[in-house]
Amino acid sequence: MKRSRKAQSFARELDLMRPLLMERSDGLCEYCYDAPVEVIHHRLRRSQGGTNHLKNLLAVCSDCHNDIHGNPKRSYATGALLPMKGIR
Repeated sequence: MKRSRKAQSFARELDLMRPLLMERSDGLCEYCYDAPVEVIHHRLRRSQGGTNHLKNLLAVCSDCHNDIHGNPKRSYATGALLPMKGIR
């Protein structure tokens, strides 16, 4: 399946942020601070207009990523998820 130009641009932008995010996290999950990074998580969901800016990204392990999405109330309280109003 061919990606749209917008999707391609978004993916390229995320690829540019990846090394900066890995440097910031020192390769460890920014949620549990114990496991290696496996997933780049968007705090404001992409479907809600979330961007690839560093302040919107968290480097997390798969278990924490599942926990973030599986427990939205706690994730909003901790800032791992942001409400639709976005990042100010």
